[in-house]
Amino acid sequence: MREMKRFFVRHLSAKKPKKKKIRFLLWGGILLFFLFLFPIISLLTTPFRVFLSDIPEMFSSRHLVLLQNEAELRPTGGFLSAIALIEVRGGIPHITLLDSYSISPSLQEQRAPLSISRAFKDDPTFRGWVFRDTNYHPDFSESVPDILRFLAFDPRFKNMKFDSVSAVNMRAVESLLREQDLLPEDFFYQLQRESKDIDLHSEVALSERKSGLQTLSNALMEATSYFSLPRISENIASSFEKKDIQVFFLDPDLQKKVHNLGWTGEFPQKDFFAVNIANLGAKKSNHYLKTSFEQVFSLDANFDQFENFQIHFDQLGTKNILSGKGQYFLRVFRPKGMIFSDANDDGGWAQKTHEYYEEFSQMIVLRPKEERTLSLRLKFPQKWKSGSREIFWVKQSGADIPLDIAFRAAGDMRFSLEGCDRAVTRENVSFCSVYLDRDRSLVASLQKDIYAPFFEDVRFQNGREIFMRFSEDISALSDATLSCEEDVFSVKKVILGKEEKRDATLVLEKSIPLDGQFCSLSLVVTDLFQNGETKTITVPARTK
Repeated sequence: MREMKRFFVRHLSAKKPKKKKIRFLLWGGILLFFLFLFPIISLLTTPFRVFLSDIPEMFSSRHLVLLQNEAELRPTGGFLSAIALIEVRGGIPHITLLDSYSISPSLQEQRAPLSISRAFKDDPTFRGWVFRDTNYHPDFSESVPDILRFLAFDPRFKNMKFDSVSAVNMRAVESLLREQDLLPEDFFYQLQRESKDIDLHSEVALSERKSGLQTLSNALMEATSYFSLPRISENIASSFEKKDIQVFFLDPDLQKKVHNLGWTGEFPQKDFFAVNIANLGAKKSNHYLKTSFEQVFSLDANFDQFENFQIHFDQLGTKNILSGKGQYFLRVFRPKGMIFSDANDDGGWAQKTHEYYEEFSQMIVLRPKEERTLSLRLKFPQKWKSGSREIFWVKQSGADIPLDIAFRAAGDMRFSLEGCDRAVTRENVSFCSVYLDRDRSLVASLQKDIYAPFFEDVRFQNGREIFMRFSEDISALSDATLSCEEDVFSVKKVILGKEEKRDATLVLEKSIPLDGQFCSLSLVVTDLFQNGETKTITVPARTK
């Protein structure tokens, strides 16, 4: 019996560590399995989850990436400095970077858009429209056909097909690399200076002037690993939201997915507001350009809607290698049917009607240390009597601009606002401030005026005339009587203000001695919205 006990103790004690070892390996394997899957699982919580089913197709694909420098602001974000060809073979990306100046032009001169032709008409090297200026249309999806057509003029790309075309601003790359702590503070500034400070007549210098981008690409690839996917995807999604990255897929199903995410840089097929600023040959002066927008919506007594819009520029730079005098092509986009409020006063703006929107454009010149304000007054095609309206602002890629909006209505009609960074309401005027670092949707609701006017000022102008100012514009005064301490005075006529419609003057049948006695004035006042009420006020019979 004792021997049997020793046998079991010996064998059981020998097997216990083995069971522990198996359990440890089992749990360790499960842990490593989930650790390996964590980057993929984490993508399920990001917008990129809609593309997980498309990953196998991406293992063999070709993509064109446009590298844009927003320091020289252009319609789709920035000057088209370089392109990256990304060929994915067996799931491994192979990247080739080329300077945009190295893309061969068409053998036949291509007619450039009018704004580009005017900007460079005095440049002896101007040879028409070329690849680096093809990101001309603010709607990125409309620029893509021109980009691919002009790229195909180069024999190297004549028969090359792409699965996608993307536009990436430098600050999207900068944001990604700064998060990895891989860049010195002034890296891009120095890169721009070095690419400018060369012999522009040297083909070798021109071909090598952006060689630093290849180094940048290599650093980016080294910093990108499988386990950094969650952090990188979050950063990239933020750049998409800010329109520092825009993408167009040639596959309609993929394009629909990115369109639903708002990542395509397309104009919406609904009423929208937008401003596009194209820096045509002013070097990298957007480094120094401070810009802001002011927008005032107003309703008159007939419920007609108007917009007063202003663009403020302050060129804070000096004349140097990255800044100087330049021409800026401005395009203001507005809902379909909007027109100049006064056909004889367009302020130098030209209007062009598109399928879903109106375009108002103008070319201006800005010099270092110059301030400039441009104005535009427009009328909406429809009236606005009550209800809610969406004010949908489309931001320009590469530009984050503050916007102040005011809503002003006749009478005591009031606005309530949603979607503002800051909103304030004062009687019939409301103020809204937003920062256009992404597309913004604001909702303004108009509440009908249900209150009659009240007195703001009443006084004798002389012995027979009483001046009155009300809180809002008025349409009628009736049943006016003046009862003083010694007599009652009847009203001969009522004069309503012509310029200031909240003013009125009562003319009495006879003069009253201005001896300081107090009188009681009673009348019925009606505003523009037919809100009427009897008002009574005490008036001292004296002039100031």
